[in-house]
Amino acid sequence: MAGLVYQVHPSVNLYGNVGRGFETPTFAELAYRSDGTTGLNFALQPSTSVNTELGVKAFLPGGQRLTFAAFHIDTKNEIVVDTATGGRNTFKNATRTTRNGAELSWGARMLETLDLLAALSYVDARYRDDFTTVPAPGQPAITVPAGNYMPGVPRRTFYGEARWAPAGQSFSTAFELRYSDRIYASDANAEWADPYSVVNWRIVFEQRASDWRISEFLRIENLFDKQYVGSVIVGDTNRQFFEPAPRRNAIVGVNAVTKF
Repeated sequence: MAGLVYQVHPSVNLYGNVGRGFETPTFAELAYRSDGTTGLNFALQPSTSVNTELGVKAFLPGGQRLTFAAFHIDTKNEIVVDTATGGRNTFKNATRTTRNGAELSWGARMLETLDLLAALSYVDARYRDDFTTVPAPGQPAITVPAGNYMPGVPRRTFYGEARWAPAGQSFSTAFELRYSDRIYASDANAEWADPYSVVNWRIVFEQRASDWRISEFLRIENLFDKQYVGSVIVGDTNRQFFEPAPRRNAIVGVNAVTKF
């Protein structure tokens, strides 16, 4: 990897990176062969990629922070799901894929007690070449055309947070908003999970004593008890692609940190 940073102003930096990536298959991806025979799937090859990124990081008036990055990734031998049935997933190498995208984040402190944060990302992940896949054992192979979206990758995601921490007090509270765009569940792009938005709430109490810092927290996930698809099983040959997210639920915990 190589990178360059240029300081336009003491509060504004421009940067650029270019690098090559190498991803070996995991043991889970090697575990099963597509033809059903025993043994590891040694036909699965590593994927390689070339990554470029341009961005800017800036401190704005009023304590605001802004970052923006645009990226382009070309990958060869992308590791993709070949079949997924009966709890067993097999994998294969596609040909070439491309990811083009951008990320934007903004943060600020308002009124000395309110912290705001917003982060937006966009990624256009597509296959660059046609390839064939077998949707289920015993079924004929189908052709996935170039230009199809890669499954499991939402095009747009958003995260927003408003955190209130009263001056001189030992607690803070925050609301979080998460948004995820449509997620395709198969290479054919015939099935997908709908977009969703979900709101979470948390409150944190903190105490300090000597070298110890102790905090107790309560989180309410899915505050408005929304029904939505939390994850997808890419390429499931039984067509059971979708896994529901938990309804409204609570998490309680304690953190203890010390220095020594």
